[in-house]
Amino acid sequence: MSRYPLLRAAAAAIAGLLALPLAASQAVASPTAGTSQAAPETTLHSGSKQNQALDAYWTPERMRSAVPADAPRPTGGPSTKDATPAAHGAAARQLASSQAPLAHDARLQELNLTPAVGRVFFTDSKGVPRSCSASSVNNPTKNMVVTAGHCVHGGKGMGWHSKWTYVPAYWDGSAPYGRWSYHYARTFNGWIQKSDFDLDVAILNLWDNGGRLVDRVGGNGLGVNYGFKQKVTVWGYPADPPYNGSRPYYCQNLTTWKHSKYQVGVGCTMVGGASGGPWLRNYNTSTGLGDVYAVTSRRTEPPKDIWSPYFDNDIGHLYDQMAHN
Repeated sequence: MSRYPLLRAAAAAIAGLLALPLAASQAVASPTAGTSQAAPETTLHSGSKQNQALDAYWTPERMRSAVPADAPRPTGGPSTKDATPAAHGAAARQLASSQAPLAHDARLQELNLTPAVGRVFFTDSKGVPRSCSASSVNNPTKNMVVTAGHCVHGGKGMGWHSKWTYVPAYWDGSAPYGRWSYHYARTFNGWIQKSDFDLDVAILNLWDNGGRLVDRVGGNGLGVNYGFKQKVTVWGYPADPPYNGSRPYYCQNLTTWKHSKYQVGVGCTMVGGASGGPWLRNYNTSTGLGDVYAVTSRRTEPPKDIWSPYFDNDIGHLYDQMAHN
């Protein structure tokens, strides 16, 4: 029986831009009966190391002008997943007590900047600068981020995005922790070939950039099989009106319903640009860290609810494939 490590590192101090000592704790989420028996196939893609040309391309002005990534519509075909995910089964995890109360509502609000969340920039197949959101995840090589599949690949009939870069703690054109390109990116073939929103997830391992990402900004845990009803803090960089992607926002609410057998939903008015942003369980307002329970994939129009693929054993398998790269 395989076991998925859930790792967490301490956050970096924002004011001094200094990494705090790593205080990684570890827990495990064990597979439970009813989850997928055969993991969907994935594809690994090699990226380019950050270079001067890429740094020159992503000027503060171009980052401000990037438009949200538009995910293609579902094909309408059957899901590539083959079993109902478990309702429960993850090992319980506890973070240190928060020093500030959480606002249990679905209103979109500004929150103090956490370096474990950032904005993603890339160009699509037509060369248009676009943006998404992402977050760092602790792994043995301290270089991982998780986002939506459509934030790295265009889906059915499309290709891998170009000029991809990750900016932790992005704020109005600034990159306080630098810009990071990926060494390897992996997403599900069901997304690449069918634009299957049940599999709209990607994990990337980044090149070092003056050090390792998680050492610099901290890393969230990754949670699988936690069931459909969870209290989450959703982070993202909404860029459609009335927002412009200049700063991060959050929602806090309960995931009390599911859109489909493999998608979980939550009431939140995030708009385009928030795709790939993390939904964090056990969010700690002191560290700005939690466990990534889901990532924003798509939304209702007008904005009311957002959806994510349900993080079950398939996501754990994706993590395992990328953990040591």
